[in-house]
Amino acid sequence: MTHLRHPPGFQNGIAERLQGSGRSPEAVAALLDIDQRLFLWQRSVAKGETVQRMIGALGLGIEPAEFSALMAVSRITHGVGRTAPEPATVGALAGELSLDPSRASRLAQQLIAHGLVRREVAQDDARKTILVLTDQAKQVLVGIRDQKWDRYQQTFAGWSDEDIIAFDRLFSRFLDGQAAAWKQD
Repeated sequence: MTHLRHPPGFQNGIAERLQGSGRSPEAVAALLDIDQRLFLWQRSVAKGETVQRMIGALGLGIEPAEFSALMAVSRITHGVGRTAPEPATVGALAGELSLDPSRASRLAQQLIAHGLVRREVAQDDARKTILVLTDQAKQVLVGIRDQKWDRYQQTFAGWSDEDIIAFDRLFSRFLDGQAAAWKQD
C-alpha cells in the first residue's frame, strides 16, 4: 500500500501529537493516510461523482438532486434508517434530505414530471398526500441496486472472505467510534 502525499502545513504537528499519545510511527503514517483517503472519498461523495456515473450509465436523464430525492422516497417508504417504513410525504422528504419544504416540493414535482413518482391521498388522512414510487421508478431502483452491487463485486474481487469480514468488523468499529467521539462534544 502506498502512502499518500500530505500537503505541507495542513497537518503540521499532527504526527507529533499522535506519537505523543503513544502511537508508533507506522500507525501515525496509517492514520494520516486514512484521514487523506477519507477526505478523498468524502469529496467524491459531496461532488456526486458516483451518482453522476450511475445516472449516465442508466440513461436516467435526471439531475443529481432529483436522483437524491428518488433515493430518499425509496428509503422513507422502505424504512431504511428508520424504525419502520412510513409514507413518503413532502415533509418526510424535506427531513430526509435536510431541505426546506418548498425545495422538497419542487423536487417531488420534478420526479412526478419524470414519471418516477405519483401523488396519492394518504389512506389514514385524506387531507395528506403521499409520494408513491411508480413502476418505472421501481425498475430504475433495481438498476441502481444492481449497478451498486456490480461495483462492490469489482471492488472486493481480490479480497478473501476473511478480508471482507475483517473490513466489515473494523469499518463498523470505526463508525461506532466516530459516533461515540462526536457524542462527547
